[in-house]
Amino acid sequence: MVWNHYQHGAIQTELGDWQASYDCFTSALKCRAEAVEKGYQGLPREFVMHGGVGNACNGLGRHVEAERYYQKALDLQPDNVPFEVYEVNICLSLLAQGQHRYAEASRRCQEFVMRREEWYGQDDTVDFM
Repeated sequence: MVWNHYQHGAIQTELGDWQASYDCFTSALKCRAEAVEKGYQGLPREFVMHGGVGNACNGLGRHVEAERYYQKALDLQPDNVPFEVYEVNICLSLLAQGQHRYAEASRRCQEFVMRREEWYGQDDTVDFM
């Protein structure tokens, strides 16, 4: 069931049906937690599902909630994933929250660019997705 919810969430995101996407990804997270408790292997990566919920929240205009899900995705991402699209998405969520969050969004975006330059060099052409 985890994979079904996860894949349907991704499809609904592509279709722009944000509520269905939210429902699918939150269901996938619940099913994943149950599957982990039962010792199942080969499950979708949890950090990606949190990012999916964040995308759905942004689509629904729930930008504060989206920020929390993106941050959770970043907190859970594996160490071998140095850069993730959720770093950009969290900046977009901050901007959508209004002027009171602009400075933080700008700071985070600048930090992201600087880390990438340190990692890949100034002529960075590596896809971040």
